Amino acid sequence: MNRSKKVILVAHCLLNPNTQVLGSARNKGPAKEILELAEKHDYGIIQLPCPEIGLYPADRKPKTREMYDTPEYRRICRSYAEYTAKLLNKLREIGVRPIGVIGVKYSPSCGVNFTLVGHSWATRRKNRGIGIFMQELREKLHENEYDIPFVDFDFDNPEDSIKKIEKRFVDQEMTLNA
Repeated sequence: MNRSKKVILVAHCLLNPNTQVLGSARNKGPAKEILELAEKHDYGIIQLPCPEIGLYPADRKPKTREMYDTPEYRRICRSYAEYTAKLLNKLREIGVRPIGVIGVKYSPSCGVNFTLVGHSWATRRKNRGIGIFMQELREKLHENEYDIPFVDFDFDNPEDSIKKIEKRFVDQEMTLNA
């Protein structure tokens, strides 16, 4: 069978909610909307590594972007971004193209357009901005000449979220095929 040679990169917790901060998971299993999108458009899925679970215990307390933004956390995010770029470069050798990245709205690590900010959990607020891992990943992919859309998945509005993601990714495919 022929390969589609298209992949999407997906925040780890969208496929494995067991890595989310305890008490915050919205699904028992993978976000079905992401799986349906991949099946509909023949996208392979690259599950991005989770830097939060990579550095902190599974039963960690929730944090904001500022609380995560330490040199050690930046280092792990950068190393995961480098790994992802190397993986994409290997796949590029056989003609596989990334279509886009799906982050998690309001995540301090994987938010794309919105994240949680504040110097303590008690003072947290939702704000425009990018999560630490998505920022590092965007920079690393740009260095490797990947110009792909980064979009948020919103657990509070999954249907509208998937429509927006699908439009951006279909537009990206048309650009790549032009």
